Amino acid sequence: MRFHGTQSPKVWASIACFCSVFVLNAHADRPTLDAQYRADGPVLDGRLDESFWRDVPSSDVFVERKPRLAQQPKVRTVLKVAFTKTHVYVGLFCEDDAPPSGLNSVRDSFAIFRDDAVSLKIDAALDGRTTLGFVTNPSGAMLDYRGINESEFRGEFDALWAVRAAIVSGGWSAEFRIPWSSLGLDPSNPPDEIGFNVSRDHPRFNATYDWALMPPPFSPISASLYGRITGFSVLRDQQQMGTGRRVGRSILGYVTGGFRRDARDDSPTTDAVYNGGIDASLGLGQSFSARITVNTDFAQVDVDDQFINLDRFGLFLPEKREFFLTDLEIFTFGVSKQSQLLYTRRIGLKNGLEVPILSGLKLVSRPSKAYRVGLLQVVTRDTGELPWTSHLVARSLLELGGGSNVGVMLTHRGSFENAQDFNLAVGVDGAYRGVNNPLLIEAFSLVTFTGREAGDREPAVGGEHSSLAPTAPAPGGRIRITWRDLLWRPTVAYSYYHEGLRTDLGFFRRVNVHDASGELVYEPRIGTGGIEKIRVSLGGNAIADGGDGELLDALGEVSTDVIWNAGYQVGLSGSFGKVTAQRPFTVGAIEIPIGTYDSAVVELSGRTPSVEVVSAQLSVRWEDYFGGNLVGGRASLVARPSSIFRLEATASYDYATFSDERPNLNSAVVNARFAFGFTPTLGWTNFVGYNYLGDSLRIQSRLRWTWAPGSDVFLVYQIDVGLNGPAHEDFQSLLVKWTLRFSDVI
Repeated sequence: MRFHGTQSPKVWASIACFCSVFVLNAHADRPTLDAQYRADGPVLDGRLDESFWRDVPSSDVFVERKPRLAQQPKVRTVLKVAFTKTHVYVGLFCEDDAPPSGLNSVRDSFAIFRDDAVSLKIDAALDGRTTLGFVTNPSGAMLDYRGINESEFRGEFDALWAVRAAIVSGGWSAEFRIPWSSLGLDPSNPPDEIGFNVSRDHPRFNATYDWALMPPPFSPISASLYGRITGFSVLRDQQQMGTGRRVGRSILGYVTGGFRRDARDDSPTTDAVYNGGIDASLGLGQSFSARITVNTDFAQVDVDDQFINLDRFGLFLPEKREFFLTDLEIFTFGVSKQSQLLYTRRIGLKNGLEVPILSGLKLVSRPSKAYRVGLLQVVTRDTGELPWTSHLVARSLLELGGGSNVGVMLTHRGSFENAQDFNLAVGVDGAYRGVNNPLLIEAFSLVTFTGREAGDREPAVGGEHSSLAPTAPAPGGRIRITWRDLLWRPTVAYSYYHEGLRTDLGFFRRVNVHDASGELVYEPRIGTGGIEKIRVSLGGNAIADGGDGELLDALGEVSTDVIWNAGYQVGLSGSFGKVTAQRPFTVGAIEIPIGTYDSAVVELSGRTPSVEVVSAQLSVRWEDYFGGNLVGGRASLVARPSSIFRLEATASYDYATFSDERPNLNSAVVNARFAFGFTPTLGWTNFVGYNYLGDSLRIQSRLRWTWAPGSDVFLVYQIDVGLNGPAHEDFQSLLVKWTLRFSDVI
């Protein structure tokens, strides 16, 4: 379409006006549905044709999110919600005139979103920021996840719930059964309403439909835009519920057995492994919950991917241990992967190796609808290298409505053996999310104190030490402002971190800096020629020394992406400027000396539709690399040749040359996972990771059988092979873990 003469400015002004009004309407026109009370639950078979669902109000006001934003979907999706004294039930009918495709059966796999799939998104706390997600597809596969601050997906979340799906005339249907306790709610004192959304992924049209529309740039877990489910107040009737507050109790016991062989030292050792412990929780609805773990064991946890750090800053790895992931949204402070006050991998892990945990306690309370508090206390054992250590986190949050909030957080690490071996950090944070406008403001400030004998710091925790004197704290802070419009999205941010700022339980990528950045994103929706939208981004970043103000880094960035309705995407990006290495560091055998270096990066990327049986992403980049030149590539592949098998593989290769005496750099990393989902309760996952610079190969095979709700049997085998010289075994283990959960609501 072309615009001529004076029409063009008017047309573009109209588009901008429409986009702003559209985002405002996304807040105002949230759907609402009344849930229906039932005395007893249905037979869970995936069908909605029994009497339980008769006369339950329904809603089919779904809206297409992509590729045709805000249009009516080509097929219907019907939602029903009912509840009993113990559970919330959700029924969904997904209309389709063709058989569902790509029926993934692998549990806890985000590949389920490549299938015909429906995702329940529940903001039970009505804080406008937190999501509990429950996903299934026509084969009844299960995925649960937690969404934090409308942006971060955590798939390691495990809740007690059940689902069944069935192929029916005209499409497929699903029945979800979710205990009130899994939502953190007390049915004897239920909320008047909860935040709620349903998203349906429909790969035949590469489309996604929302009950409450999540328009760009809002993420799919933007809880501030969710609809509302009402009607729960009937449970306050004492004639139906009886008297007293409902208490939820859960005890998870475990035993492990097997062997570990460690051949990394000159004297290999083989040890029998046997252990046992408990993980218990107590909940008084949404007002209070407590969780305690004794003699904690994480034998079943998936291993980390192999990696190589080509940069001069610490590397962030995700938390995968369930105890630390529970109620994580309360303990979130700062910017994920950049400057966060709590990074739970500092607890019970050291350089990737386990530090034995004696006990852990987590308390979460909601004294009022708007106020939440949390406490985390973990004690780790003496390892010879590390003393008996206490790790304490305290948090309070005041919800202001619409996703806005203010809070205070404290972290403390202290040795039981030396009073001067400690680190203390205290911070204040807050966020404003516009209810009638797309404005988002996020900010925090903190101060830290560190004992004189705190010892060596880990990477990315901050400075060496700060004074104990209250007149000499180590402060820091950040503010970020974003206008979340459909067409234009400007962002500005500024942060400052004192050179002495140190957070032994946190992750701060860089301290002793002033960091200012800005970005402008322009994203018009095309709608012709098969193109969904084009995204253009312009940005810049300037970093100055926190002491003398000397400019260290200055970068300008530009990128453009074209996204087609069918799911194809190509992108081209570039950056230019200078960067400074303030300390020498090494990558493999290559030493990068102190200095200021020119920086220029050009990257070309592309991907195929993720809904296909085989999908791929590929990127190639050329860059100046600390006085040399680097060429690198990244590739990922996802294959789903059958309903029970899934392959996910990523590979990267980087080659750098230098004009001085430094040798060339070769780096290759491969990570592959192939999983079999024999049934929704029986799965076998295998991992292979290869690191060329690290001369290492890691293999893990894990069989999981969920033999009862919340109870599992794990069989885990792992071997690490060293490749420096002839291939040799570095580590090997075989472990069996049996868990049994006792859970009730009384």
